[in-house]
Amino acid sequence: MTAYLVSPRYATGNSRSSNRYRCRARLARCGARMFIDPRKPVTVDQLIKGMEVQSGNDACIALAEAVAGSEEVFVRLMNREAMRLGMAGTHS
Repeated sequence: MTAYLVSPRYATGNSRSSNRYRCRARLARCGARMFIDPRKPVTVDQLIKGMEVQSGNDACIALAEAVAGSEEVFVRLMNREAMRLGMAGTHS
């Protein structure tokens, strides 16, 4: 669902895949696979690759924050989209 929500948003030009984001330090403790250094900005493209190729929780959280501002708001977006798709038994 993260990839589903992130991909269309960046494909429509609402944000650029080359935009750089600074990630919070706590991402290193959340099942990190990308091992994002909070001192170095990463691009949306890098985060998407980290999410898709490495199944990186750190990349997913960083993308959620980039898209929705917070994990909590992104979860609401995911739940709303799941309901719209008829996935009534799915929620976070």
